[in-house]
Amino acid sequence: MATQTERRNATRRAILESAITAFTTGDLSVSMEAIAADAGVTKGSVHYHFGSRTGLLRAVAEFVVARLESRIAAASDGVDVRTWIRAVLAEQATPVGAMLFAINDELARTGELTDADPFPYFSLRLAEFDIPSPPPVIAAAMIQYGRQLAFGNTTAASIDDVMADLDPLL
Repeated sequence: MATQTERRNATRRAILESAITAFTTGDLSVSMEAIAADAGVTKGSVHYHFGSRTGLLRAVAEFVVARLESRIAAASDGVDVRTWIRAVLAEQATPVGAMLFAINDELARTGELTDADPFPYFSLRLAEFDIPSPPPVIAAAMIQYGRQLAFGNTTAASIDDVMADLDPLL
């Protein structure tokens, strides 16, 4: 029999997964009621676990970023900086990447964002490589290009084009 903590964690995860599914369609305005219904819980349960819509957005971003960072780390452990950047850009160019940028924009718009870097892990990980440019400069460029790839509004047609633009920094 599951403990109360296990049930609470399962409920929280179900809400997060439902929110991710809803938000990756590109619509952050999906109602809390719809997310709750999809997760098989009440709206009150969503508020209990996350406090507010902003709390849910933050939790979704943290949950997804942790999952992406884990996947990127596993795929790029022991590789050179260019291979690692390619892996990051590939993740950013997905619907989940677009969702993270949209959440970042929404939190910034409402004044709830305390850190303008939606992927602070990038600067930390870049510091592990022997590169001539400061990691925050490269991380900022990766975020800019990742945003463009995620939303399809870029002059760079592909990750190869982005890599060619980033190469002088590396």
